[in-house]
Amino acid sequence: MRIFATLGLLTLATALHAQDAATYIARQTPALVETYKDLHAHPELSHHEERTSTILAKGLREAGYTVAEHVGVYPDGSHAFGVVGIFKDCRSSRKPVCPMPAASSPGTPGVKRLA
Repeated sequence: MRIFATLGLLTLATALHAQDAATYIARQTPALVETYKDLHAHPELSHHEERTSTILAKGLREAGYTVAEHVGVYPDGSHAFGVVGIFKDCRSSRKPVCPMPAASSPGTPGVKRLA
């Protein structure tokens, strides 16, 4: 359920500028429900969540995030399947919602830098 919520928030945060929330949610719900059903149709054992982490990493990349995979190590020394998405570029038209405050960059009209 946590992955379903994460995917939902991820897609919502990257596209709300062009449409109202209700319309966007209505358009995205079928794909999110399909992902939810797919993940639950293919359960994975703890410490072996390779397929799930691959699906999440793919979704983050498609939303424009820089992704690090296989993050972490379990106490037994085995490598984990953690996924980290890093939102870097607030200037791209694909990512209109910038979570960081921005200020204009001197000498570069229209380009913003993180404050």
